[in-house]
Amino acid sequence: MNKYGVSFTSILAINIAAFASMTVANDRPPLSPNPRYEENYQFLADPSKRTDFYDSIKYIPLGNDPTTYLSFGGEIRERFDGFLKNPLLGTNHLSSDNYFLHRSLVHADLHVSEYFRGFFQFGYHEVWGKSSPVTSLDRDNFDVQQAFAEVNLPLQDREKLGLRVGRQEMLLGSERLVSSREGPNIRRSFDALRAIYSRGAYNFTGFVTHPVDVKEGVLDDAPDYKQAFFGVYGTAPITKNVNTDLYYLGFNRDGAIFSQGIADEKRHSVGTRLWGESLGFDYNFEAVYQFGTFGQDDITAWTLASDSGYSFTDVLLQPRIGLKADIASGDKNNNDKELNTFNALFPKGAYFTQNALIGPANFIDLQPNITVIPRQNISVNFGADILWRENTNDAIYRQPNIAFVGTAGKGGQYSGTQWFILTTWQIDRHASITVTYVHFAVGDAIKSVGGGDSDYVSSWMTYRF
Repeated sequence: MNKYGVSFTSILAINIAAFASMTVANDRPPLSPNPRYEENYQFLADPSKRTDFYDSIKYIPLGNDPTTYLSFGGEIRERFDGFLKNPLLGTNHLSSDNYFLHRSLVHADLHVSEYFRGFFQFGYHEVWGKSSPVTSLDRDNFDVQQAFAEVNLPLQDREKLGLRVGRQEMLLGSERLVSSREGPNIRRSFDALRAIYSRGAYNFTGFVTHPVDVKEGVLDDAPDYKQAFFGVYGTAPITKNVNTDLYYLGFNRDGAIFSQGIADEKRHSVGTRLWGESLGFDYNFEAVYQFGTFGQDDITAWTLASDSGYSFTDVLLQPRIGLKADIASGDKNNNDKELNTFNALFPKGAYFTQNALIGPANFIDLQPNITVIPRQNISVNFGADILWRENTNDAIYRQPNIAFVGTAGKGGQYSGTQWFILTTWQIDRHASITVTYVHFAVGDAIKSVGGGDSDYVSSWMTYRF
């Protein structure tokens, strides 16, 4: 029983009952969280296509124009996170930490002709039973998750230009640098002005933003003016099976903290991505170079990343054998006039595994993994994530770019190995259940500051409509 008089058993029972009673079988793809404003229900103007239980609220016509309508949707997620041994790898003096997370989101999407749109989403987020400090990723009593207005300008056929202003989630490319952060309880959003252009398979966006500073109270989230994020990002096809992304991202932050010290950070990232699939192979390669200033010092940093695999679609379990291989620079010398630590900016919350203990800075990562599909709606992914430091003079970092104090210059290059398994059951297009386990066997650098091996389990149920 929590302080609101509701037991965890009751919460889970209510949501399980909702899953069982509300799920509807149809051939539409599962509802994705990334992001909900990309859904388009104008096709429901044809009554014969209204086959889902929720279609009566997904398309509410407002007059005779089929492009003028109102759509409602939402999400409920209940999650258990259990650090059975050594949360924060034992560096926070807790032997275990087990807690429950709740997320509720509801949104309204108003379309007024083809040219005007307003999207509004509110969220309630709660955490119960957490022993370690509650953070801005855990609790927000009630606030605006997204609220933006959009104008779409009329152009030639197959061309679109939109101007969007207001609070919004953003994700770019493979989400290595800009993600909506689905794993943690509270998704990331920005107060932004964006211009979005598309012509067929060509897509370009330019933006100026401040990330949202999440606070625990009611309607008190505000833009973080100590951080500014801006840039341009483009995606274009090279051939039928090959695509490329090209981008520039600018980031200014007051009082940035690295192992080298604390100073104002002005960082520029120039990157490219090559991705596609052909004849069972899929691939995703990315390279980023960073430059700028850290106080009076220069920034020179970089990363190379890859995720490739081969899927056996015509054999039992349809296995995909995959390999992720990544490297990001670390600082060569804490006392020189150059910062070499790579900054992943606004990455996925669960960058390597769901325990989210290690952040994407100063690392070498090799992750062989296998995904099998025992049933059409069940997938199982398992493997090992082997981590080293790119430079032992720099620290091992956790999310979000926070150094494990005392690890710089101590221990060897090996950081540890994470053995993981993650199973997802997509019950239908609305409901899913995910279960994961991660064992982290740490290296000498973590042990030298009092840390140790960690065991983590998590399970969450999500219902979207």
